[in-house]
Amino acid sequence: MLYFSLKDDIGSHVESAQAATAQGKSQLVKASKTQRSNSSLTCLLLVIFGIVLLIVIIVLAA
Repeated sequence: MLYFSLKDDIGSHVESAQAATAQGKSQLVKASKTQRSNSSLTCLLLVIFGIVLLIVIIVLAA
């Protein structure tokens, strides 16, 4: 009787671990996409800031 209970517990833990692993993988993919998107946005903002700064320096030097 105890053997079957232990076997069921192990089986349920394995199924739970598989579900958690699949969910974790999905979250990692989502986080990776978000990180790439944020990186591109940061780069774009730095380029725009650099252009504006260059224009201000040229105007002040003139």
